[in-house]
Amino acid sequence: MSRVTTAREALIVEVIGDVNELITRVEALKPAMSTSHRKLSDAAIKLGGCVEPITTYVRDDIVRNRNAAIEHVRKRTGEIAAESMQEQILAMRQAARAIIEADVRPELRQLSSALHVLVERTRRPQWETWATYAATGTLPTILAVGLTWYLMRN
Repeated sequence: MSRVTTAREALIVEVIGDVNELITRVEALKPAMSTSHRKLSDAAIKLGGCVEPITTYVRDDIVRNRNAAIEHVRKRTGEIAAESMQEQILAMRQAARAIIEADVRPELRQLSSALHVLVERTRRPQWETWATYAATGTLPTILAVGLTWYLMRN
């Protein structure tokens, strides 16, 4: 070999030596990389075989959870509907009571008192009723006769 004359040439020679060493190292890695590639391929094949059972398990779990959620929503919706119905029934009863208290009860009291008077009249003996009518008709007649007699005498 010829002698190196400048620092630049020395640097180039050193870089070429480093590149040569790097190429040697990369070539030494080739069998290890080939082995790693083979092992990765085997692992990928095994992993592919494991994916299907996991996929089936996850799918079944999703279906179970979905069905459970649907059942929970259905059950809770029924409970809420029943509670709402009870609240509506209670509100309607309260509204009906308020309407009866405000509008119907006074009318019923008035009707009841009128009916009570009629019932009391029907419970009186019949002769009392006729006696009242007779007295009502007889008393003015007696008074008229008495007044006429008094006026004729004076």
